[in-house]
Amino acid sequence: MLYRAILELHRKAEKAADDVDHIRNKIIELRQLKQTEETRKKIEFLQKKFPIALKKSSDLWEQYNIHSEIKKGKIVRVVRKARSKGSPQKGVEGIVFWIGTNDWGTEKCGIITNYNNKNEAPIKAFVPTSACVVIDSSIKSIKPKKQETFPFIGTLESFSQKAFLISTLDRTRAFWVPINQTQYKNSNVEIKTEKTLITDSFNAKGTATKSKKTKILYIDGKVMKRNSAISITIPLWLAKKNRVA
Repeated sequence: MLYRAILELHRKAEKAADDVDHIRNKIIELRQLKQTEETRKKIEFLQKKFPIALKKSSDLWEQYNIHSEIKKGKIVRVVRKARSKGSPQKGVEGIVFWIGTNDWGTEKCGIITNYNNKNEAPIKAFVPTSACVVIDSSIKSIKPKKQETFPFIGTLESFSQKAFLISTLDRTRAFWVPINQTQYKNSNVEIKTEKTLITDSFNAKGTATKSKKTKILYIDGKVMKRNSAISITIPLWLAKKNRVA
């Protein structure tokens, strides 16, 4: 069901609810009048009509809730930009692939905004469900295009908690690669500051006279040193962008 049809369903549900209230109020009003044969017949007629109207209202609201509820596979439109960094702009549409609650208790949904483009890697965004409306309630299958990768052998120049700075073996070209875009995306990545001994200067007793603090990268407990060779899988588009593929 598309957005306009959902709005029309909401209008019908509200009208049906108003009809229920009207019948209920009319029965109360008639009961307060002097009871005659005519008023008794009117009350009996309305009492028969009331459960029918109530069921119609309940059914319409149930249908509306089913179609307007944000679920995986539905298409939604952002109607209000959230204050959080990176939130999509008002008017952006996407297919819902995730629904959850953040640390502050806000219910959010994850959407793929380029779901119509089969040739691109999925572009994901997260937005509060209260800032979205369903514009297509039919459940669509979510099959994001698998990202193509490129095996790269180079030199690890530097690193952070979230990315590697890698270069070609001849060091003519260097670029940053997000760790979550490599084969290490599910690995335990740690950066520790440790003291290392400088062994080019010793005193008469044979002990190092200098030490230096340096950052050491550990991936799943294994040390990865700066200026060492690295074999890594990176997205094909990133390899092409940096002219290494």
